[in-house]
Amino acid sequence: MFVQSYQLTGPPALSALDADPAPRMQLDTVYLQVLIQAETSFFKLQQNNQLHLFIGSDSIRPLIYKRFVKDGVSSNKFIENNRFRQQLLALTIDCPQFQQRILKLSYNEKPIHKLLMDYLLCKKIETNFLFKPEHIRPQIYVAAGIQYASPNLIGFDGFYFFTYPSTVNWVPTIAGGLNLPIPYSKGGLWFVNELGLRKIDAQVNYSNRNGIWDWDLQATHLRLHSMVRWNILKKERLFIQVGISNGFLLANNSTEVKSILGQTPVIQTVKIRSYQAGYAGGIGGTYKRFTLEARYDQNNSLNPGTSFRFSGSNVKTFGLTLGYRIL
Repeated sequence: MFVQSYQLTGPPALSALDADPAPRMQLDTVYLQVLIQAETSFFKLQQNNQLHLFIGSDSIRPLIYKRFVKDGVSSNKFIENNRFRQQLLALTIDCPQFQQRILKLSYNEKPIHKLLMDYLLCKKIETNFLFKPEHIRPQIYVAAGIQYASPNLIGFDGFYFFTYPSTVNWVPTIAGGLNLPIPYSKGGLWFVNELGLRKIDAQVNYSNRNGIWDWDLQATHLRLHSMVRWNILKKERLFIQVGISNGFLLANNSTEVKSILGQTPVIQTVKIRSYQAGYAGGIGGTYKRFTLEARYDQNNSLNPGTSFRFSGSNVKTFGLTLGYRIL
């Protein structure tokens, strides 16, 4: 954004309507936002929730507009002083095709900006500077990577709690998501909503004097991560994000082999919780359309407690993904 300081005469900020159709002028030094810089320049001042527009080159003049009450201060009827239209008619007198358009013009930045750009095009005048507002759009992306879903399984042998030893395998994963910019954060904060797959591939073994238990945990969840992302350094595009995780069971092929001494081994299906909830967080960076992120999340109990010997458990997932923004 290009801003310059000027000492000029213009209308002051008004807290209420009055009955005088002529604006009151005051001399002040203000910072104007430069919207167009050319032979005829266009400026804006937003002050006390009121919009003031200016034009000029060597000398800057306010575009005159005022609303005033018709029948005294107590009346709620008002009319408009649209002198800015006469100012624009005088400015564009050598391009008469704009006359009817100016007579219908409202005192707003966009229509006046468009008119002045068309006038400069009519006169074949080049612009030295043209303000273009930054439009931050939602982002859609896909991602792929690897994950390590480690079940933290807690057992109880009648005297104390202990953690079952397990072997965990890295597995591939895919995901897709939608990033929405948080209003007024200027791209610094985003809502992140991501759907992805989490596969548990782990083997758990436990033995005591009575026998041996082997569990092969094979389960796939559809996970929804809802997080807030904070861009730490916008130039380098580094970010951190935190939020909640929800998991829904898609497939379960987990089995238990129970080998009690003196008995035939028994194979049975292990029940897995159909819904999991937890928290998630990640850190990463973006380059052009690519994103590299390391993420961690932890969910609640893996098992509803009906067929496991586990009295409590959770799943800790570590992942590394490479994403590509398609929109």
